[in-house]
Amino acid sequence: MSWAVRAVQLPDGDRPAELWVDAAGCLVTEPVPGAERLPGRYVAPGLVDAHAHPAVGRGAGMPMAPAGRYFPALLPEAAPQEQLAELAVGELARGGRWVKVIADFPPVTDGMPSGPPELTYSGEAIKAMVAAVHAAGGRVAAHVTTDAVSDLVRAGVDSIEHGTAMDESALRLMAQTGAAWTPTLCAVTGLPDTAPEAARRRVAEYRQRLPELLPLAQRLGVPILAGTDTAGTIAGEVALLARVSNDHGLVSPAL
Repeated sequence: MSWAVRAVQLPDGDRPAELWVDAAGCLVTEPVPGAERLPGRYVAPGLVDAHAHPAVGRGAGMPMAPAGRYFPALLPEAAPQEQLAELAVGELARGGRWVKVIADFPPVTDGMPSGPPELTYSGEAIKAMVAAVHAAGGRVAAHVTTDAVSDLVRAGVDSIEHGTAMDESALRLMAQTGAAWTPTLCAVTGLPDTAPEAARRRVAEYRQRLPELLPLAQRLGVPILAGTDTAGTIAGEVALLARVSNDHGLVSPAL
């Protein structure tokens, strides 16, 4: 899909111009054949939410997770381990560029997670899936909240989503491979007071480590992406990332 618009570019423009957004999402000044004409008289740069759940159901991208290991409303179809690579490549055939694998998750009881997170697929299955997706021209994002980050990076995943058990060795591996990190701080650090005591302890410990982890990621050159998950706003997430890094003397994270 591509778009065309005649509008004034904010904040510095003073007269309208013909603009196009090509199929790669890039703003260009050369005509794009077949572009859909958009209404409006002004355009402004926007912020991209790198991790969000705006829609569910078969019309949305399907995360890769086995039955009973993810929120039912977000998992319209389970991905058995023996079909993981095939179904992941199928997501690309439907028009996606990224595949999201739920690399760990608690068992789900009555529609809700119960107990600590556990690995959902074998390392060999993840590695084969990543290789198949890369061969088809796609990338892989991995939901992970356990200490499996390093193993996932070695398997070739392109981004770590949440990464609440991130450590220095994992960040150094990510710097070598080019994998990105989407911490989703608004979601993972904003537990309600009614959350279980064990969960609140984990969040408190993670908060203590973040002022070390985020600056280290920036120094190593690990891309840090802003994502809201299901909480807060993208502007609020950026502000939180910056605030955590500023506590350690840095101006802002590498967004």
